[in-house]
Amino acid sequence: QPVDRIKKLNKRTKVIVYDHHKSVEEDLKRLRIDGDYGEGNRAACKVVWVNVMGTETPEVIELISDHDNWNNQDKKRWEDKIEPFQYAMQSKKTDPNTEEGWETWLNIFDIILDSGEYCPDEAETKYIEDTISEGNIILKYIRNTNEIDIKDMSFELDFEGYRFIVINGGKGSMIFDSGFDSDIHDGMMTFRNVKNNKWSVSMYGVNGRIDFSEIAKKYGGGGHC
Repeated sequence: QPVDRIKKLNKRTKVIVYDHHKSVEEDLKRLRIDGDYGEGNRAACKVVWVNVMGTETPEVIELISDHDNWNNQDKKRWEDKIEPFQYAMQSKKTDPNTEEGWETWLNIFDIILDSGEYCPDEAETKYIEDTISEGNIILKYIRNTNEIDIKDMSFELDFEGYRFIVINGGKGSMIFDSGFDSDIHDGMMTFRNVKNNKWSVSMYGVNGRIDFSEIAKKYGGGGHC
């Protein structure tokens, strides 16, 4: 488990953790690990930016953070900016451990930083607008595909006292847009087979109504409300 690895590492060196998953907060506090964690309305990218850069958070980071935390109370901002920006970003290589992913972030930092300082300007605005335009095209295709997949392959499951709409595969709760019914379902669930004959299961709620992170933690996972 991640917390167990942190505990071992903390015996060898000083560990600082930046994490927004509520499920780790209690264990990390018990171990007296330094950092900023457990506050679930900021994604890890925003937590790190605030703590490391100590400046105003760039709109690029805000958009990524808001999607990760499903901050969709402002429907217009969600539909016009947050969602399309997210899916355009998902079409790019973003893993910084790869050469292509690192290049993606270097390009973004070149746009939003000036001599190491955040300086919002027209270049950032144009990058966001162009990315959103790409995302809207991607979203149109995804929504059409998701509607077909939910109709053909989803099913309902009672698990841990809750009623889920479930599909094998899928990424994120957006796939359930045409199938989730809050009068019938408590949550949404995706599952898929991963390496070493294990299964990865993700559960999604609506507006923090149910804290599924507690169930995930029970089975060795984590997450946030």
